[in-house]
Amino acid sequence: MPEKQSDEIRERTDAAGREILRKAEVIATTLSQCYLSSEISEQNFDVLIFDEESMAPLQMIFHAASLCRYKVVIAGDFRQLPPIGNQILIQRSCGLREIFIRFSVLKSPTS
Repeated sequence: MPEKQSDEIRERTDAAGREILRKAEVIATTLSQCYLSSEISEQNFDVLIFDEESMAPLQMIFHAASLCRYKVVIAGDFRQLPPIGNQILIQRSCGLREIFIRFSVLKSPTS
């Protein structure tokens, strides 16, 4: 398949995916996709229902919660293990500073 045709198909598929996401009443996704996917992180949601809280870094939960307009429901078992992985790398990739800016705890460098 020629590259131009492949790019056109990819563009159409991406556009269709954005449209479906925009019109969806319920979206089930991973916590990682909340900040990795621009299609998700650029939207606002009414409610976040989050399970397995004890396995998630706090910064990632804050980011997902910042996308919600009304309610955040967090569930988990406090006896479970903490998040698995390098916390420093998670903090850097999640952008803790950006989370505080979004919650207006810090001022944005551009404002």
